[in-house]
Amino acid sequence: MGGDLDITLNVGRPALCRIVVGHGSLSRSGVIFASRTSGRRAIWISDAKVGAVLGPVVNQVLGGAFERVDAITISAGEAAKTLDGFAQLIERLHALSADRTTTLVAVGGGSVTDTVGFVAACYMRGIPYVCLPTTLTAQVDAAVGGKVAVNTPWAKNLIGAFYHPSAVVVDPAIVEDAPRDVLRAGMAEIIKVATITDRALFEMVEAGPSEAFAGSARIEEIVGRALMAKLRLLTPDPYENDLDRLLNFGHETAHALEIATDHGIEHGEAVAIGIAAATRIAEARGYLTGHNSHRIMEVLARYELPTHFELPPAAAGRFDAALRQIALVRGGSMRVVLPDGIGSASVSKGVTIEELRGAAAGIL
Repeated sequence: MGGDLDITLNVGRPALCRIVVGHGSLSRSGVIFASRTSGRRAIWISDAKVGAVLGPVVNQVLGGAFERVDAITISAGEAAKTLDGFAQLIERLHALSADRTTTLVAVGGGSVTDTVGFVAACYMRGIPYVCLPTTLTAQVDAAVGGKVAVNTPWAKNLIGAFYHPSAVVVDPAIVEDAPRDVLRAGMAEIIKVATITDRALFEMVEAGPSEAFAGSARIEEIVGRALMAKLRLLTPDPYENDLDRLLNFGHETAHALEIATDHGIEHGEAVAIGIAAATRIAEARGYLTGHNSHRIMEVLARYELPTHFELPPAAAGRFDAALRQIALVRGGSMRVVLPDGIGSASVSKGVTIEELRGAAAGIL
């Protein structure tokens, strides 16, 4: 054969993720999950606390749709979202003889969906997984979008993949009676997406604190709107080829705070501080009116979310180092999302680490 070979291989990554939001949808989750996978075998993964509450019903709904169901318990929170936790979960799957037709079911909050998704992406070069999020944060953010990862001492989510679940079932009834701090954490993500893209959702949240949407209808409406707002931003570029991502609003500061404090600050609180920091910078630069800046700060306060955090001197260096790592991930620039109205935002590449540190401390 003469001449050079010059071949273009289409390696597009089609992914279909069915998302069901509905009060009481937990009872239908097994059938929904089985319809998107082989339906032969499921292994559901959760921490001990969630498993103790939801274990019987999860076993029942999965058992009615899959031929075999097993369960694995992992550590709670960020403790599971590490390379050690990843390796331990791989070992457990191997011990259970999980194969390419096995479906992993992530039952829990964002740390569980992140860890299980990353394990699914890697085990046997990829097996199917589905999500049953049990916290407000996971329902409106972490379980949807296919961003799966584990943390390292150097950066949050440094090692991971884009690997979308086959299905996500969001049952707002699960979070109706959640502890107040868990609801507050989820509200930070809802405020985030409302501020950058959905004025009507912002006004709905602005109308009152969490008690104002107690009850299934109100929670379902807010969760549904928040998910749709995220999907409008996510769908055109699900694999983040464009590094200017509005959905990163508040998260560069949040992730740096989490690393600097060794996860001593909860994710929702860190996101709220990141939102406040970006809002202060936007107002100082003239992108955002004082009136709208006050509205954003007020809605954070209304949901008892923090708006500043003073790092001890020993942690300041870790904060700066974490931001430099984030800049590397984002092409060498901080690419900070700044609100320029209620329901509108843009990306700035000129924000410095010093500005973010000062804004996060509330002294900008």
